[in-house]
Amino acid sequence: MNKTIELLANKGQGNIKLDLNYQPGIALLTIDNPKRHNALSGKMMVEFHNAVSELERNVTNDLVALLVMGGGQSSFCAGLDLSFAREHVKSADVSLAMNELMHNTVERISQLPLITMAIVTGGAIGGGSELVTAFDFVCMSQTAFVYFVQTRMGVSSPWGGMRRLVAID
Repeated sequence: MNKTIELLANKGQGNIKLDLNYQPGIALLTIDNPKRHNALSGKMMVEFHNAVSELERNVTNDLVALLVMGGGQSSFCAGLDLSFAREHVKSADVSLAMNELMHNTVERISQLPLITMAIVTGGAIGGGSELVTAFDFVCMSQTAFVYFVQTRMGVSSPWGGMRRLVAID
């Protein structure tokens, strides 16, 4: 995992912002890459992984909930930033390592001992749709939608979203 983190750490644009003191007992994580519909670059994947690690370290009786939202108003998360992928994901090994990192990160979100909620405005597409399946609750605006575009592209669901989707009651 450390080699993957080194490989992806400075690749692409956007940020993952974690505010552990958003409100009393509530942390806020923002997926912030609005020019790319909050698609995740390598840099953002590493920041996401690190933010979940920080949440795991800071779980106390005082922290009871995590809210996750997209930066801007148009999208929650468009999954993998395809311009980043075209430029930096040149081999199956890099693709596999990146998907293992995100599968691990998203799975750890689903296991956090916190109440978790995604606040979805606009699209949750591809990896963003997989991310949505990791939360205890999903609050969607009237214009929000979830689209597993990877099925249309003939791609599997490498971040574990399909497995979690069928388990939702």
